[in-house]
Amino acid sequence: MSQAPGWYRALLVILGLVAIMFAVAVWLYYTVAIFTMILLFAFSLISIGLVGVSVGLENKGLPSGWRILWLTLGIISLAIAVIVIAFPLIGISILIILLGVGLLFNGFNGIIQGALDSELDTGYRVLLLFFGILIVIASFFILLNPTLGTILWYWPPLLLLLNGTYIPPIGFYTIIPSAGYLLLVFFLSLGFIIRGIQAILSGIRER
Repeated sequence: MSQAPGWYRALLVILGLVAIMFAVAVWLYYTVAIFTMILLFAFSLISIGLVGVSVGLENKGLPSGWRILWLTLGIISLAIAVIVIAFPLIGISILIILLGVGLLFNGFNGIIQGALDSELDTGYRVLLLFFGILIVIASFFILLNPTLGTILWYWPPLLLLLNGTYIPPIGFYTIIPSAGYLLLVFFLSLGFIIRGIQAILSGIRER
């Protein structure tokens, strides 16, 4: 098989480097992280919503109940997409709640499997129980504060603590990020790093 064109390989390397730089930027600049997460979340909701509306309106082979369900879910997804675009911090809260719920279910799954699956090795079952309990505890911490974090807002002579669902347009403020937000940023940056490394390696080795 012939080698890929040089410009294509160079493009892959450049895109990989950009992805890694983006992974660093989402840690350094919360605005970049929020914008990226909301953009991806809204795009996913819009895609799901359009599919739901399309299936509900056009798929005549489905029973009417299923078509109504698809249509309803599609409209709800589109409505949530509009909300998260208009109010990004609410979108962040929704993402954190989804993350917390996902961790909660995974934690309980690990606990149940470790406690009941007698076919597994004892050491592996102990690990499942241990990490399952840790994940459940972490999920509760995340769900207790499903916001961007605590905002320290200073507008002379006022010094206020805000709950992270609203960023003041004036004055000076510092954000103390919540555990859920930090975990979201971790997964986002990890995804960019993995995709960036894959692109760079593909650009170097592409044939």
